[in-house]
Amino acid sequence: MTQDDKYWTSAGVTAGIDLGLALCAYIAGHDMAAAVELAMEYDPKPPFGTGNPHSAPLERQEIVMGVLRG
Repeated sequence: MTQDDKYWTSAGVTAGIDLGLALCAYIAGHDMAAAVELAMEYDPKPPFGTGNPHSAPLERQEIVMGVLRG
């Protein structure tokens, strides 16, 4: 992923996911982006380290469960 002022870009599938998570963090904050990463179970080498429920902090798990329950 590359960021140059207002321009953000990436190439490839996982780089695109990383870019999406970075934009989510920029727009909605780090905690929300980490919760999205957990909900996706994105764990090849996730930027927030919460792609697996077994390694995610309890508060992140609660955010995801609250959203999924509606």
